[in-house]
Amino acid sequence: MLNIVLNNVRAMPNPANFSDPVMITAVFGNNRSSSQINATPNDLSTSTDLTMIYAYITNSTGVEVGRVNLRQSIGNEYAGIWTANVAPGAYKATIYAFGSGASKTFNDALQIEVSASKNTAGNIPAVRNLG
Repeated sequence: MLNIVLNNVRAMPNPANFSDPVMITAVFGNNRSSSQINATPNDLSTSTDLTMIYAYITNSTGVEVGRVNLRQSIGNEYAGIWTANVAPGAYKATIYAFGSGASKTFNDALQIEVSASKNTAGNIPAVRNLG
């Protein structure tokens, strides 16, 4: 198991509208002390090189509706974009981190609310053929 903690995870925007690009950001740190919880990404260092970070998005019944590869953006901050092409509701993100031949899972680390927008398939008026 990786010796890391998930210091911060967020989604922007949250809540999101249908079809919005949602930036998911995760910040990791060492599992050595709690003093790192308020640290900035540049203050953090892990003794493990993280090779892959994924966010799996599931609906309220636990069905996977999306998978996002989070790429290193700065320091121990990793980010990726999920397009919210899903029905309105609450979605959970589980973060999976891999590195140095080990892995760690952060179950239900984030909740993302998706609401309908004025342009969802359910409320777009039918198009009439005028020709």
